[in-house]
Amino acid sequence: MKPNLATVTIKEVLQVQSSDKFRKCLKYDGKVQDCSSQVVNCQKCGSMRADKYKYGLILKVEVKLSNDEELTIKFGDESLAKILNAEILTMDENSITEQLPFIEDIQITYSTALKYLPIRMR
Repeated sequence: MKPNLATVTIKEVLQVQSSDKFRKCLKYDGKVQDCSSQVVNCQKCGSMRADKYKYGLILKVEVKLSNDEELTIKFGDESLAKILNAEILTMDENSITEQLPFIEDIQITYSTALKYLPIRMR
């Protein structure tokens, strides 16, 4: 069963409500738990060395759509990289949040059930 998708145009970014930087599994891209400074645990893969994982970032952002409706949506690092045309994971949070409010008129397709992960941007 495919998730319900909606395509909307973001007129402007109103605010970044929260951010979450975390380690994610190389195989499944899911969030992993830190067991220690040297070991992390993926629920699907098991425990592995912490230096074998990459980092991920999720920002919870409030936006105004082209119809003036407001929507809160979560953007993952891959989507943010496309929107800002930058290497997101090498940037600090302040740099990202300083650039987002200037993003205008971007069309995205996202899962309405999850309000997460814009799938396509134009």
